[in-house]
Amino acid sequence: MFSKNSHAIIYWLHLSTAQKMLDFDFLCERDPSVVAFVDPGKKVSNYKLFFGGKEIFITSYPDLESIPEYILKKADTMLNYASFRSAYESTLKAMDIESIQNIIIFAEWIPESQTRKIIA
Repeated sequence: MFSKNSHAIIYWLHLSTAQKMLDFDFLCERDPSVVAFVDPGKKVSNYKLFFGGKEIFITSYPDLESIPEYILKKADTMLNYASFRSAYESTLKAMDIESIQNIIIFAEWIPESQTRKIIA
């Protein structure tokens, strides 16, 4: 499921989560595991984070479809911080991306019928 070679897309702009992941990666002596953010409806932007003492930039895209293919091919995980109102739709879109094998949904109160569809 997860390995030292896993790479993640973070759905919604959770910079603190990404920074904690990068800190862990650095301590474990592995490459940065965060490859992109999705910040729905916003313009493409770069965000400066730290990998050890080095500054790195991670790009935020307005939707999953905007992420370049070479980045999508690296990503095998999506951390979905969307609200319960949009978690279902964003999860279905992520499930259509062949490389994504793990989706972690943080939203509460997703309707049971939608949860059952996601599981199925």
